[in-house]
Amino acid sequence: MDTNKKFKKTLGLNIKNKRRDMGLSQVGLAKTAKIERSYLGKIERGLGNPSLAKLLAIAKSLKTDLKKLF
Repeated sequence: MDTNKKFKKTLGLNIKNKRRDMGLSQVGLAKTAKIERSYLGKIERGLGNPSLAKLLAIAKSLKTDLKKLF
């Protein structure tokens, strides 16, 4: 697996774990981060390629620093 794929997988897993720890559904997180639920699912599976703005919105919705998601 190349570095980019590993990075996206790790990022997605970290987002998913933090979301679950907070008791949020994908729908709930997507709504507060103002992104589509299906796109959030792709990000969590390591298939999406989110922009920095989207990652910042997700981190804010998860009440965490962006660096903690990496």
